[in-house]
Amino acid sequence: MWELTLVGGLRLLNSKGLEFRTRSAATAEVIVLLALAGDKGIRRVDLASHVDYSGVSDPDASLSVLLHRLRVKLSKSGNPDLFIQRGDRIQINSGVVASDIARLRRLLSAGPASGSALLAELEVLSEKEFLPGPYRSMLFSELRSEFAREILGGILEVSATPLGFSQRSLLAEVIRKLNEYLAADLSTIELLLRTFANLGLKDSLLGTYLDVEERLSEEYGDVAPAHLANLVETLVGALDASPVSDRPGKPHVPIFG
Repeated sequence: MWELTLVGGLRLLNSKGLEFRTRSAATAEVIVLLALAGDKGIRRVDLASHVDYSGVSDPDASLSVLLHRLRVKLSKSGNPDLFIQRGDRIQINSGVVASDIARLRRLLSAGPASGSALLAELEVLSEKEFLPGPYRSMLFSELRSEFAREILGGILEVSATPLGFSQRSLLAEVIRKLNEYLAADLSTIELLLRTFANLGLKDSLLGTYLDVEERLSEEYGDVAPAHLANLVETLVGALDASPVSDRPGKPHVPIFG
């Protein structure tokens, strides 16, 4: 069984607790990409287009060389293969790989029912760098952004439940950690606004909305959609009527950096 860690930096341990190391940046990125993709995997042609390995000009051949060399290296020490191919997709071999990303996804899918276990994972996330590494492919950026949004969605669910001061402060800290990786689309902005409202963070809610207004005005000569303004008005009204407003005491987290 492999233990794969991505939060805080890539680390791969075999069943004996020995760390597998690779000097190949391309190999490390393939491991990270497939771990982020989870059970849905990645189409081989898409994965190949983001791999530059061994100077092989053909993308698919380059990926084949990378996977073959990795498989050979692992098999020499009696370790199982990290990946499996199903149809036109390659995915992490979840039968032999236990990853922190998969564990967090399971807890997020369980929502508030996961209780303190999810909060414990989020606390680890708040203390470490989120998916660091020299990975510059567009695919990595997309998968990282999708995963950050998954986490935000889970935080929204948890934030709607009764929480103590330290728990709400923790969730606010995790959002700040994820902020630079979140896509600035309207659905994500709405998630942020609702989450800040649930956490009693009126400054963050209003600050995020003002950031959106400013960017739309400066870059597009446009105004925020009416439904977004109405949502903010409703959320702020509810906060003003609630005694928990702004209790975590955190500064607002602008979505546009």
